[in-house]
Amino acid sequence: MTSSQAPLMVGKPGHRWWILAVLATAQLMVALDATVVSIALPHANSIATGAAASFITAHPTIAAPSRALVAQAAVHSYTVAFWVGAAILTVAALAVASLLRRSVTEIATDGAPACVELKGAS
Repeated sequence: MTSSQAPLMVGKPGHRWWILAVLATAQLMVALDATVVSIALPHANSIATGAAASFITAHPTIAAPSRALVAQAAVHSYTVAFWVGAAILTVAALAVASLLRRSVTEIATDGAPACVELKGAS
């Protein structure tokens, strides 16, 4: 064994599987993120477009809409899209929080992890 191979042999051989699992999970998260973004962006754009159209319709002018009105509509539309996204994220976070079980992991004296319930948790 040469000195260049020594760092690969440090530790237990099982660490290689953990490294592979972490890298595979990271790759899965990248693919899922790309999928969610490619699906969510067109929907967010349609929310913003609808909000801009409703803003311009709610502020009628005699002539064509001015540049200031179009700029206000753009700001309004992105604000509406932001708050819709924030509301969806909040609802999802509350749903996940309600499903999680509140517990604390402690290390037992024999080295095995033990799960301890918190007081007041249902």
